[in-house]
Amino acid sequence: MADNERNNTDNSIDEQPPAFIEATGALLRVCQILGMILVLTLMLLTVTHVSGRYLFKHPLIGVVEISSLMVLTLVFLTGPYNFLIDRHIKVDMILERLSVKTRIIIEFFMHCLALITACLAFWGTLRQSEMMIHSGQTTDILRIPYYPFYYVTTFGWALCVVAILTRMLKFFIQLKAVQK
Repeated sequence: MADNERNNTDNSIDEQPPAFIEATGALLRVCQILGMILVLTLMLLTVTHVSGRYLFKHPLIGVVEISSLMVLTLVFLTGPYNFLIDRHIKVDMILERLSVKTRIIIEFFMHCLALITACLAFWGTLRQSEMMIHSGQTTDILRIPYYPFYYVTTFGWALCVVAILTRMLKFFIQLKAVQK
């Protein structure tokens, strides 16, 4: 869908969006900012590690472990915001040819499927998080426990559920505006 068309349908929301949409956007923006801070930290860590390895022959210990955990955290903190603002990867060659009303209805049902998937993923990672606390598994070198990162993943799935519900609410509002 062309950006102009997408913006036109996104702007069909009333002047004052519901408080739930505003609050969700604010929460997910904070998570996005935390994710950007993690990217910066990850870049600095990598530069320090590479510099230590090649210039001083002393690399940082455990950088691969830390980087892996940071990327996991980064994905689950930033993904829901990108979903909320509709900047995720999608193929909409067929949808862009449909009327606005039909497109909104189809996207709503696709979001229903995404909601079911996100709820199942949330439930599964929550159960896995609880098992990780009891197992006591840690990273090999630095002995960082895995369970907090499982909870970050669970939190990320919860944020996805909220983002999907928010988008679905926006679809209802858009559909109401189209029907006027």
